[in-house]
Amino acid sequence: STEPILGVTWDGAGYGDDKQVWGGEFFVYENNDIQRLAHIDYYPQLLGDKMNREPRLSALSLLKNFPAKQSVIRTHFSDTEWKYYEQLIEQPPVLLTSSMGRLIDAIASLTGACQINTFEGEAAMKLEAMARACELPMHEYYPVPQNNNRLDLSLLLQEVLNDIDNHAGQEFIAKKFFYSLARLIGQVSNHYEIDEIAFSGGVFQNALLTDMVNELYSKKKKLYWHRQLSPNDECIGFGQLAVYDLLKQNENQNSFNTDLLKLPETNFNF
Repeated sequence: STEPILGVTWDGAGYGDDKQVWGGEFFVYENNDIQRLAHIDYYPQLLGDKMNREPRLSALSLLKNFPAKQSVIRTHFSDTEWKYYEQLIEQPPVLLTSSMGRLIDAIASLTGACQINTFEGEAAMKLEAMARACELPMHEYYPVPQNNNRLDLSLLLQEVLNDIDNHAGQEFIAKKFFYSLARLIGQVSNHYEIDEIAFSGGVFQNALLTDMVNELYSKKKKLYWHRQLSPNDECIGFGQLAVYDLLKQNENQNSFNTDLLKLPETNFNF
């Protein structure tokens, strides 16, 4: 492609260049190079992989700055657990994450869809099913303002909590949340003025979300979806090969340019 392409990579966990856990990223591919443009703002990754298995911990992590609202999930912990986890989130985080997968888990916990996964992706699947049960057309969305390269979740969480307090309904909140994610893609695309968008990561196995994205942008932007491989972990090795190929191309090009500079001087007599 001669035009820049926005890469939306939403997954559960990936090792980032800054040694944090990535998973809610926007990249740009341009001139045989890939750079991270923006990401979901970091929040604490509690107890490593344990948080990946327990959506209630994702909810607790994201409610760190909403202490008055933590009572929403209190009943999902024993007294001993609650005392321990309350002390844990008061400590400086050892590891941070920008994971979209864990954000989806947190909303699944807050809406009561799932608290502890019994199989991989259970919370996301239950939240999607909950959203599909809402038959209302969706036009409302939770705002996610962008501050430099960080997408701030504070307003989204505050308004989700407001909807819970106002008894908006679990199905409505779930559908509004996924619609908000779909709108966020367009927001970032417009911010960087990049209208070609490629999608990858396990979050895009969510058919409801992909349908929403297609409905909003298929006539306005060029969308690239997985066709021969799923957007799940099988693509990690494939992606590594693709990046290696890009690096080799760049290396060969730089070597070619350097060789040109080393050509012997030629005297031209006119």
